[in-house]
Amino acid sequence: MRINNKFNVDISSHILFDNYLKKLRVFTHFSEVKRGERMSKTKGFLYDNITDPIATIIAPLIFLLFVIWALYFFTTPTPSYFYLNSNVADIGIRPISNENFILGQSTKRMYLKEAPFIYDSKIYLPLDAIVLASGIKEENVVKEKNRIIIKTEKSNNIYFDLKEKTVTIGREKMNLGSSLLVKNSEVFLSADYVEKIFKVKIEKDGNVVIMKYKLFPIPFD
Repeated sequence: MRINNKFNVDISSHILFDNYLKKLRVFTHFSEVKRGERMSKTKGFLYDNITDPIATIIAPLIFLLFVIWALYFFTTPTPSYFYLNSNVADIGIRPISNENFILGQSTKRMYLKEAPFIYDSKIYLPLDAIVLASGIKEENVVKEKNRIIIKTEKSNNIYFDLKEKTVTIGREKMNLGSSLLVKNSEVFLSADYVEKIFKVKIEKDGNVVIMKYKLFPIPFD
């Protein structure tokens, strides 16, 4: 009897110990799950608090840049193409003010009185065509005997003095010298001064001279 009682006590103790281990494992697992959930919530909270201010700042900024780019794109003339020693030119148009742009056209054919040419290693373009390619209307150009006045939208009118060979923009006056030539009563301007005065970029590809605006933030190709 003593042996049996002792045996029963040992079995009962073993069962109780096993139950305790099972409960301990369940509690440990539950604690680990809860701790993982708390850590996940903490990470999510920190991530949200970090990213929300960034998104609040960056999203409107990106939208503003897109609006500026879109406005500039539709109000800026497309590239113009001049051909050396040719009286034909393809003048860029303003998308916002020309229905031809909607129809897939980006230039308008123009016939020049005098053709562009190269002299003393400089490219010369006719001023009348440059003005139109800049998006300035023909009625905003006033021609006098020895002076040409170009009225711009920014009120910084451009004054060419053909006798002194100078150009004045606002308070700035530049001496053009041989960069301004008159050929058969047609005024020509060298490409380097076309870039300075009209804020454009001039490129040469063989006999083709390309005049394009520096479009922000993506230039015309």
